[in-house]
Amino acid sequence: PNDKLVPELLAQIEVIAQTSGVSLASINIAEIDDSEQLSTRQQLQKQLSDTQATKKESTLKKISVRLSITAGNYQAFERFIESLESHTRIMDIQRFNYGTENQFHSVTVTTYYLES
Repeated sequence: PNDKLVPELLAQIEVIAQTSGVSLASINIAEIDDSEQLSTRQQLQKQLSDTQATKKESTLKKISVRLSITAGNYQAFERFIESLESHTRIMDIQRFNYGTENQFHSVTVTTYYLES
C-alpha cells in the first residue's frame, strides 16, 4: 500500500485470527527504522543516493507487528500462520513461539508500505 493503513491492517489480522480459530490477546505495532541498522558508511551512501533521487520516488518502509495469540490446538495455529503468509498484503513471518496448547503463543511479522 501507499500508506501504513494501520486500522486496515489490524482489521485484516483480526479476520485472519477469527477464520483460523485463534484468539488475539495483544497486538504491538512499531515502525522499523532501517537507518539504525546501517553503518556510518552505509548511512552516508544512503544520504547521497537520497539526495540524488527525485522527490517523486517512494521509499519502502517496514512495520513490525508482534502478536500474542491463544490457539486451541496446533492446527489452528498453523492455519493462522499460513493465512498470514498468503494474505494479499505482504507479511513476512520473522519469528514465532508455540507453547503448549491453550497457552499464549507469539508471532512477529514484518509488513511493508510505500512512503511518498
